[in-house]
Amino acid sequence: MNKELAICIPTYNRALVLKDLLNDLILKVEDYQVAIYISDNNSQDNTYDIVREAQKKYKYIIYHRNIENLGADRNFENVLKMSTSNYSWLLGDDDRLMPESIPTILQIIAQKKFDVIVTNGCNYDGTILKCKDLKSSEYTNHNTLISDLWHTMTWMSTLIYSQELIELGNFKKYYNTNFLQTAVIFDYLAYKSSIVVYWSEQPLVIYPEEESIVNHYNDKIVFLFLYCWINVILSLPDIYSDLTKMKCIKASQLTLKTLIHLRIKKDFNSKEFIQYKHYFKYITKAPSILIYFIAIFPPFIIKFLHKIKKLVS
Repeated sequence: MNKELAICIPTYNRALVLKDLLNDLILKVEDYQVAIYISDNNSQDNTYDIVREAQKKYKYIIYHRNIENLGADRNFENVLKMSTSNYSWLLGDDDRLMPESIPTILQIIAQKKFDVIVTNGCNYDGTILKCKDLKSSEYTNHNTLISDLWHTMTWMSTLIYSQELIELGNFKKYYNTNFLQTAVIFDYLAYKSSIVVYWSEQPLVIYPEEESIVNHYNDKIVFLFLYCWINVILSLPDIYSDLTKMKCIKASQLTLKTLIHLRIKKDFNSKEFIQYKHYFKYITKAPSILIYFIAIFPPFIIKFLHKIKKLVS
C-alpha cells in the first residue's frame, strides 16, 4: 500500500453515486496502490453492499460505518483520521479525479514537505471553476494564502492534507460550521511560524454537474453562504487581518442577482431576511429595504419580468 498518498471519501446515503466513483477511482489508483478510505455516516441504503463489491476488485479499500449520523463536518474528520498515509486527499463522492491526478500529486509530494496541497478543478468540458489566472506556486504568507485561495479551498475535493495537520488540527473548534474542511487548515497554519502550501493551477478534480451554486445548495444557500460563511471566517485566528477576512467574506457569491434567483425558486423569503438581516451588510452595499423587497416580492412576477428582460435583450 502506498504510504505517501491516500484518498478519503465521506459519504451518506449515496450508494449509486459512490458506486460510480469507486468504479472510476479504482482504475486511477490501482497502479500506485493508493488506499481508499470510506467513512459512511450511518447510511440507510445499500452503501455497505456497494463497498463490499468494490473491495473484491481492489484490496486497498478500507471502510468504516458510523453508529450514528455525526453530521458532515465530523465525518470529514473521521475519514481523514482513518488514513495512515503521509498525505490524504479529501474527495467528495460526486466528484472525479483527472486521469493524471495521482502521478501529478505524487510528484509534488516528492518535492518537499508541504503542510497542504491545493489543486484546481474543472467541469467535464474543461472549464476552470475557481482560479483561472493563478499560476502554480508555493505559499509561505498566511494572509496571501487565505486571500488568494479561501474560496477555492471551500471545495473539499481540492484539498490534500499532511498527516501532521490531521493529527494536530483543531477539528472540534469547527464542528457544525459547514466549512470545517477549510477552517481547520487555516487554523492549524495560524499557529505555525513558517508555512509551505502548494497550489497547483492544473485542474486535477472534476465537478460532474454544470449546475450553478444556487441549484446545488437550494434552500440552504443563505444559511451556508451568509451566516456560516461569515461566522467561520470571522472566527479564524488574528494572524489573518481584518482586511483579508473581509475580502474572503465578499467572495461568498451571494450577490443580489443570486438572491433574486433564490426568490424565484422560493428559496429566499422574509423569514430568512429577518433571521440574517445583520449579515447582509458584509456582502453588499445595497440598502436593507431593497433586500427585504426581494425577499417578499412574489416569485412568479420576478420570473415573468426575468423572461421579459431576456426577450427584450
